[in-house]
Amino acid sequence: MLLAKLVLSLARSVEEADTPPIRRVGAEHDRVLKAVTTIEKALIPAAVSAVGVVGAMATHDVVLSAATPIAAAIALAKADQLKEAVKKAREAAERVYEAVRALVEELHQRGEIDDKKKDELVKEIEAGPNVVEIAGVEISVAAREKAGSKGLSIAYHLRSANAFEDAVNVLRGAGFVEGVHFTAKRPEKVMQWERKIVKPGYIRLNVPAGLWRLVELARLSVRWAEKALSCLEEIAKARDFYDLMEKHLKPAKEAETIDPRGLAVEDPERSVKAVIKDVWVEWDGNRPRIVVEYEANGRTETFYLTWGAATGEGVRASVRLDEEKAAVLAALTGDVSLKGKKGVAAFFPKHLFALAKIKGVGWVLLRWYAEVMAE
Repeated sequence: MLLAKLVLSLARSVEEADTPPIRRVGAEHDRVLKAVTTIEKALIPAAVSAVGVVGAMATHDVVLSAATPIAAAIALAKADQLKEAVKKAREAAERVYEAVRALVEELHQRGEIDDKKKDELVKEIEAGPNVVEIAGVEISVAAREKAGSKGLSIAYHLRSANAFEDAVNVLRGAGFVEGVHFTAKRPEKVMQWERKIVKPGYIRLNVPAGLWRLVELARLSVRWAEKALSCLEEIAKARDFYDLMEKHLKPAKEAETIDPRGLAVEDPERSVKAVIKDVWVEWDGNRPRIVVEYEANGRTETFYLTWGAATGEGVRASVRLDEEKAAVLAALTGDVSLKGKKGVAAFFPKHLFALAKIKGVGWVLLRWYAEVMAE
């Protein structure tokens, strides 16, 4: 997290505060003061010498003097002069942003970094922070590539056992279930040669289950969840992995957005006409059973498909079809290839996600799916 964007974060904290903002602003201030070292951390992996970093930073002391305008913004915030505080914080942000850009340019001119690394660092500065606050826990977000496959990493690494327990308890209090929505590994003391060190622990948001829980809370108008979700999407857009983020968020965003009652179903090729009357969930032990009721030719019919875990396939359901049931399920799932099918047909996660769009059904299916995939 680079200093310029932290000051912008300070400005937003002041601007959006709906209560006396000093506590939030103070926390941002602490983060800003610590962020000077982040510049060094961002540059050293680029094979920049320590002397080069120190020398370049010395010529751009505006980076280190950001505390003055920040302190002015905090003083104004204390006095509840919010508009003026925002102005001062944004002025500080512009100063620091330009100074950091100048710092990278000077390191490039000194030969400490090459063209490629310069472009990478400028992009990093412009992208801004990659940290999102989820229920008060600051978690880093990044795209990671492994074995040719790109995935999301949403994790918080820490060495303090107390901080770890506090963060886990906060997430649990927000309704995140350990093992389903997040994975946690506690910090531990280990021997390294002849001395004892602390091996960092981590809290990792499980994808997609943790993201789905965040969307669910945002849909319930939980304010911090709404902000966290918005921040996640901003980070993904700035860092060019929004398509990956959107793919994981999509099932939850679309959950329970469709009411199929009264939906007319037709398959002219087979002279099928029906109207969906209702769709609901029952339980067969710990397996969700989706019951579908429809009307055709003056008679009311019902059928169901029961979902279960399937080795190597995630989840699966099956149902014996006739032309009417096939047409109804084609309409509910959007899978037109079902039309005209007879006999036993199999249904897979793509069909489950389609059914999750149905009101009264969606969140039951998504919660069940998340629990099954966590086992």
